[in-house]
Amino acid sequence: MTRPILAVLVLAISIPPLYAQGTIVETDRSGYTTGIDGNRTVNTYTDRYGNTTGWIGGKYISRLSQCFPRDRCVPP
Repeated sequence: MTRPILAVLVLAISIPPLYAQGTIVETDRSGYTTGIDGNRTVNTYTDRYGNTTGWIGGKYISRLSQCFPRDRCVPP
């Protein structure tokens, strides 16, 4: 009887929890976004014109907004 209980305990410890696959991402007022999306870390910055740079899951991203020339952009 002890062996089946021990086997169940070992199996339960080796399975990763499902809640660890969620999304916890926060953006502050200055434009920095940090957190976890599934199994990826998120660290980005978005300026007032919508240009975004940073890291998502170990990959560097750089996205420019369609705001060109600058006089067409109206900052929030």
